[in-house]
Amino acid sequence: MKKFFKLSILSISLLAVVLVATGCGKSAKTAEEFKSYMVKEGFTVTDTTAEIGTDIVKKAYLADNGKFMIEFYQAVSEAEAKNGFTTYKNSFAQYEDSNAVIKNSQSNNAERYTLLGQGYYTLISRIDDTMIYTDSLDTYKEDIIKIAQDLGY
Repeated sequence: MKKFFKLSILSISLLAVVLVATGCGKSAKTAEEFKSYMVKEGFTVTDTTAEIGTDIVKKAYLADNGKFMIEFYQAVSEAEAKNGFTTYKNSFAQYEDSNAVIKNSQSNNAERYTLLGQGYYTLISRIDDTMIYTDSLDTYKEDIIKIAQDLGY
């Protein structure tokens, strides 16, 4: 009986590790969490929801520190966020040359695309119905990566 109990505990523990390792998915930030973080980092954050349109987004912010900008969108649906991700990604085909460094990744609720080429660094990252986006001079690549990592994107 003791052996059965130990095997059961081991099996449950192993299952828990597998579930955590494969991930239940990334956790999206709210619009207010994005805004709060960016303000703390010294960015001016502007609500651009009206310009984008409430038929596409629930909330949109543009964060600008005078060097580069990062946009945040909470779409009206995950399908709309996926569509926005694809639209942005396709718009950067012009930078994709033989010297460009392109990275794509996808998980169960998220996708990420980065492109480094022709002096620019592009990041598009979607989690559920949210997305961050920037197309900036490659000089700011490390700053952008840090912000994206801090936000979980």
